[in-house]
Amino acid sequence: MRGFQVTGPTTPAGLAWLLEDAEGAAWWQALPRVLDACARRWSLRIDAPYEGATVSYVAPATTAAGDHVVVKIQFPHRECRREADALRVWNGHGAVRLLDHAPRWHALLLERCEPGTSLADAPDVDVDALLLRLLPALLVPTQEPFTPIQSERTVWTDELTRGRAALPAPGGALVPLAIDTLDELAATQRHPVLVNQDLHRGNVLRTGPRAWAVIDPKPLLADPELALANRLPMFGVGEFAEGAEAVGERLDRLSGGLGLHSGRARAWAFVRSLMWALDDGPDRDTFIAVAQGLASS
Repeated sequence: MRGFQVTGPTTPAGLAWLLEDAEGAAWWQALPRVLDACARRWSLRIDAPYEGATVSYVAPATTAAGDHVVVKIQFPHRECRREADALRVWNGHGAVRLLDHAPRWHALLLERCEPGTSLADAPDVDVDALLLRLLPALLVPTQEPFTPIQSERTVWTDELTRGRAALPAPGGALVPLAIDTLDELAATQRHPVLVNQDLHRGNVLRTGPRAWAVIDPKPLLADPELALANRLPMFGVGEFAEGAEAVGERLDRLSGGLGLHSGRARAWAFVRSLMWALDDGPDRDTFIAVAQGLASS
């Protein structure tokens, strides 16, 4: 069964920015051929794309056997390079299952999460309790081909250094401490595991009455405590409004529940909060306030 011929796929709103970039425009121009090649390789009927993606073209599809799957065509960038490898390591435990991978096209064939409700649309779910169930399956020891935090540290240090001038004064003043903390954490980690850098509510989908799966990982080899720091974007606005003390208490409870070091979790959360503040978004002041509170705790 051939997939549909894509002559001008509708641009999901989250991908519109790519058309303003030369590499992105070239990727978009090649996308119809790539989708058709995927449809032929995997015998798919590919439907209209999901709207939520921002750096990949993601669409539901159906196989010749009637199985519901998802096709994901990545816009090539540094953080997505090892997504397929991470999903292969997890093998469906706590994360969406990778069915096949076509590296030539940066294409992934994934199981479809059904009903697929996003955690962002499930305010009644206890996120901490969910993480205590999910993270033990995800924080697995592994090695190559994943980037170790010692290498990623250089990138993060450069981002903090370049972004310091644009931060409001309280945040800018914390940058030297954040860089020193990052250096110490990277130098003293003992048992690195596979950590997802993009763990937020929109990247956790329901797969059953009580089952959830992580999607769209940006993998890194690092302390398991970094995974708890990456939980911060999963806090709701109300939770953040409680302030840094409440954030620290949540990190302490998660650390205790997983047998991890709460001090390292707080230190990673301090660094990551300040890095998220580099984006001039509506949550910038909140991230800076959290970083300030964690730095003094």
